[in-house]
Amino acid sequence: MIALKDLWQEQRQQRQQEIAQRQQQVRETLGAFQQQRQQSAAQLRDDLSLFQLGLQQETQVFLGHLSDRRQVQAQELAQELYNFHIDLNQSVASLRQELKIKVQAIQAEVQLLLETNQQRRAQVQIQLAQDLAAFMESLHSEVQTYLSELELMRQDRANQLQQELEQNRAKRLAEMTALRAELCDYCTSLRTMIWGNGSSSASSEPGSAALNSVSPVADSVAIALTPALPTAPVRPQPIQVTSVPQALNSLQKDPVQLEEEIYYHIYQVQGARLTELETALGINRFQAVDALRSLIKKGLVTQRDRVYLIQEEASL
Repeated sequence: MIALKDLWQEQRQQRQQEIAQRQQQVRETLGAFQQQRQQSAAQLRDDLSLFQLGLQQETQVFLGHLSDRRQVQAQELAQELYNFHIDLNQSVASLRQELKIKVQAIQAEVQLLLETNQQRRAQVQIQLAQDLAAFMESLHSEVQTYLSELELMRQDRANQLQQELEQNRAKRLAEMTALRAELCDYCTSLRTMIWGNGSSSASSEPGSAALNSVSPVADSVAIALTPALPTAPVRPQPIQVTSVPQALNSLQKDPVQLEEEIYYHIYQVQGARLTELETALGINRFQAVDALRSLIKKGLVTQRDRVYLIQEEASL
């Protein structure tokens, strides 16, 4: 074990000596390189100084020759420019004379052409005025004829619409009168069936109460049969009331028909509240609210400040 340690120490000392020798060799080599580089730099500086001096001398000589040549060329160029200026003046004078002659000829041609075009334009204008007058006369006669035809068609159509309106009004009045008579007969028969034919005050008062209870039915039917504007759709045929269940069924209106009645009532009065619709059409709150909700969903009616309006009128 001690021998291995001594051997290791000897080898370590040997390695340290080798490292020292290598470091010494590197320092010597670097010193030699430093000296060579300094000598090379000094030699290059000397060569560069000599080259700079020679270049300066050559440049001065070249610039002297170039200055002499430039002066000679400038004199030659000035002479050439003077000669060119004289030639140019002569050419411009001759060209001006030629252009003046050509311009005079062109002006004469243009004047002649303008006179010719003026005469032609006057003739064309006269012809156009005549054609326009003839066209205006024919157009005026055609427009008058077309307007007279439209007036006749409008009068015929107005007469037809008036006749149809009168027929519908008379028909609805007759149906309303018949329905009121039937309701009165039904009330009388109902009163007779319940209270008999007695003339006492006790029997007459319930009969009048029954008549008053049925009168709202007649009023609602009369409102439904009231003649509408020409734009309103045709109302359905009245229901024949023959019994109490049928009279109650008449109060249950078709939702589509109820929506149409509410729409056209709002259109006629240009806006209505919920209570006004209930009073005018004789419907309850539930029917009016359902119909208005459906119309609002369809985009036909809108609500503003608790007043229901037609969508087109609300957008204006």
